[in-house]
Amino acid sequence: MTKRYKRLAVKTRYWRPGEDYLTQIVESIRDKVKDGDFVTVSEKAISTAMGNLIDEQYFHPSWTARFLAKYWMRVVWSHVLGSLCHLREKTVQRLQAYPVNEGALHKQVALVYAGFLQALMQGSEGGIDASNLPYSYASLPLTNAQQIAEKIREHVWSVLDKKVIVIIVDTDKTYSFRTFHFTPRPKPINGIHSFGGFLAYVTGRFFKMKQRATPIAVCWL
Repeated sequence: MTKRYKRLAVKTRYWRPGEDYLTQIVESIRDKVKDGDFVTVSEKAISTAMGNLIDEQYFHPSWTARFLAKYWMRVVWSHVLGSLCHLREKTVQRLQAYPVNEGALHKQVALVYAGFLQALMQGSEGGIDASNLPYSYASLPLTNAQQIAEKIREHVWSVLDKKVIVIIVDTDKTYSFRTFHFTPRPKPINGIHSFGGFLAYVTGRFFKMKQRATPIAVCWL
């Protein structure tokens, strides 16, 4: 018999750097969670709360970063890779208007923190995410996601007396071919393979493979 699960999206206020995210999580699920439930938390929200951010304006873009912003994103992605990856027309239009100066700064950050193959991505390079953040800030991927997931689970248990499974996820996709799962995003959980940066992304999108958000850490009961 197949077990069915019900999803519930829980809203919280915007988390700022220094936010007590443990308290925010507990209060948001206090009257909604029971033993055995899965509690899924955004990696980016935790990174923001922990101040795991970087200000891109202080970087100096290299020639490579400028090339990626001006030609790779505006020309190659919008006219070639966008079609191969079946991107929406609205996304392609945004790539055609990719900001050269700000984009070069972002690509320099990607080159420094994630490497060349990740910098070739059209977004979320190596788990670096500048969307929905003010000014020129970008969130960096967590380096201790498993420990944070364990900390969240223990806090829920101590405050709410509920035994839950905590999953920290990134919206960057994991692609599946039968029982083989892979992602362009570095450091997923065991069982998901990470390789090739943008090559993994193009492969998964081109062949229209099944895609899901990528688990970064899982803490079981």
